[in-house]
Amino acid sequence: MSQAKLSFLQKKQNIRVLFYTLWGGLLFFQATFTELIDDEAYYWYYSKYLDWGYFDHPPMIALFIKFGSLFLGRIEFGVRLFVILANLITIYLWEKIIQPANIALYYFIVSSVAVLHFYGFVATPDAPLLLFSTLSFYFYRQFIENENLQKALFLGISAALMFLSKYHGVLLALMVLLSNLKLLKNRLFWIALGITTICIFPHFLWQINHDFPSVRYHLFGRSRMPYSIPFTLEYLFMQPFVFGPFTGLFILWANFKEKAQNAFEKSLQFVYWGGLLFFLVMTFKGRVEPHWTLLCLFPGIYFTYRYLEKHLSARKIFYYSLPPAYIIILLARVFFIFTWDSPTQLKELSDYYHNKKWVQAIHRQLGDLPVAFMNSYQKPSLYYFYSGVEAFSLNNIQGRKNQFDIWDFENKYRGKTVAVIPNYDIPVDTIAGTHGQFKYVIIENFQVFPKIQLELLSELKEKYHAFDSLKLDLKIQNNYLSTYKENIDLNANKEFPTYIYYHFEQDNKVIFGNKTTVKLENQMLDTDVPVSIFILIYHSENTHYFSL
Repeated sequence: MSQAKLSFLQKKQNIRVLFYTLWGGLLFFQATFTELIDDEAYYWYYSKYLDWGYFDHPPMIALFIKFGSLFLGRIEFGVRLFVILANLITIYLWEKIIQPANIALYYFIVSSVAVLHFYGFVATPDAPLLLFSTLSFYFYRQFIENENLQKALFLGISAALMFLSKYHGVLLALMVLLSNLKLLKNRLFWIALGITTICIFPHFLWQINHDFPSVRYHLFGRSRMPYSIPFTLEYLFMQPFVFGPFTGLFILWANFKEKAQNAFEKSLQFVYWGGLLFFLVMTFKGRVEPHWTLLCLFPGIYFTYRYLEKHLSARKIFYYSLPPAYIIILLARVFFIFTWDSPTQLKELSDYYHNKKWVQAIHRQLGDLPVAFMNSYQKPSLYYFYSGVEAFSLNNIQGRKNQFDIWDFENKYRGKTVAVIPNYDIPVDTIAGTHGQFKYVIIENFQVFPKIQLELLSELKEKYHAFDSLKLDLKIQNNYLSTYKENIDLNANKEFPTYIYYHFEQDNKVIFGNKTTVKLENQMLDTDVPVSIFILIYHSENTHYFSL
């Protein structure tokens, strides 16, 4: 090997060491000094109860957090340790896939994407998704270039790990298959698929045993809001900047201009454009979170590197965009670490990312009492993490189901003393130090019955007039006997009796309620109960349309 080539390789290695040292150091620093966001605390709660599945997601993020917490305990860095390692490995694997001659250009592209700075340390399911989707691409290229049983084994396992990270992995796998339908005739591909199926079968079995809560939520329950044009416009406007603040425009243009030269590159383009198109269509169902397109990022970076390497003028413009991009990213990093008291808009946004203060205020007031938060799965998670006192979530009619509906906290704390923090106003003092957000009531002999279900036996008309009387027949289903040896007692706490409430909604907003109808008694369980509802809303047309 010539001296010039040795010198080039040494320079390349020095750049590599410098990048991963700086990048990893920044992630470690940020992870240590940035408070957990609400979803991270929720996933940390997952890790306290390891299982093959959870209401919202597959189990991989819980496993990442569990491993980090075992090493470092209940601190932010422990929650995020394996997420950071996953981010570093993901970037390195794409370096191996792209094989950049201009390694500095590849690092500049990666480091100019703001979302990688934050999802590089924030503990969400996106981190394992990025890692194992990258691993799947890595073995997929090897598989189609040199098919053998060993490659099929690695491809099957990596795909399974991707599916166990986030359900978006199904979309990625589908796009890859559509890009290369010849795989359906390949015996080794079916072997890989069989390996994947075996690996994810425990999660599928968990879904069966819990009546498919993830499928019900993501396909039918996630968005109850009617379609609004801003959903689509917001998505179209934001996507070029999701991978920015400026690089997203280069990624979009490069993937438009560059053409796939082989089956592997074709799969990358199918994932990039297919992912963007899929989530565009999803805006007609409800609001799409901007970061859901993260699975498109590195396939997009693949062609962005190739385009910028070939076009000097575009590369110069890209380099000019780096200083302002890095300044914006640096300011955002600082923002997440420190709290800001003014101006008002900045303070409100800052309070959203800084929760330790209100947790400490509630803990000072309530001591070691377990706390139930109404209609929030994030707040009990944050409270448990920062106080060390177990908290849980309760839902009323305005809340959505979550993992706490699967966990059995109501039975654990039944008959004990619990502090309840509702999501509605109650006539007690506000807890000092929480900006007026929290009031509470302490309940002795705590009783709650979320597993009682109401089945509608009556048929409804589509239209009723104002002031009509609506009579419904409901069946009160007792689902506790199938779970516990002893029946529950609806009359156990006479200070807080059990009632059926109702309200009316219009465009996902309560327009009438909450109104009491029937007080539940033990003898009503597993029986039909008549309920009368009076429509007391006046409209200009004197009619009201609703569904129950």
